[in-house]
Amino acid sequence: MVEVTYAAELGVQVGDRITLGGRPFTVTGLAVTAAWPSVNAPGLMWLTRADAMSLISKADPVSYLLNLKLAHPASATAFVNARGNASSLFFSSWQQISSQDSRQLQQEQMALVVGSWLLSLLAIASVAVLVGGRMAEQTRRVGLLKAVGATPALVAVALLAENLALALLAAVLGLAGHAPAG
Repeated sequence: MVEVTYAAELGVQVGDRITLGGRPFTVTGLAVTAAWPSVNAPGLMWLTRADAMSLISKADPVSYLLNLKLAHPASATAFVNARGNASSLFFSSWQQISSQDSRQLQQEQMALVVGSWLLSLLAIASVAVLVGGRMAEQTRRVGLLKAVGATPALVAVALLAENLALALLAAVLGLAGHAPAG
């Protein structure tokens, strides 16, 4: 099995063949793991024990990833701190992984918020330009409405209603054009 983002980077799908250590393997599935932060595990793959052992060399020594379930999950950080990372073992608590994932999501969310604000401002500016241009074309019509006794408020309401009707029609057509085929 291959981690989803790594598979996308490699351009592989289920059933494709990949070569590891000179040996061909078939991709049997794609997976996502919450047990290890993806930013720290680029190229994550899962193999059977026999296949993993066959790839071991002095240049690529064996390593294991073991997820422990503690009787008291809240004590995970204390468990990690008590063992330290001075040995050949590396410990990471679920709180650390959750915190790292949360920071990454916050960064992505900030980029989306900034992008959505910029798109909103662009949409508002576009509408203002379109309405302004349309209003400039309506000067003769506004003059005729005023000549027959229409008040400025009535003229504004008439033009607003006309523009809202056009916007509603455009929205319906746009949504109908993008409706999923069912």
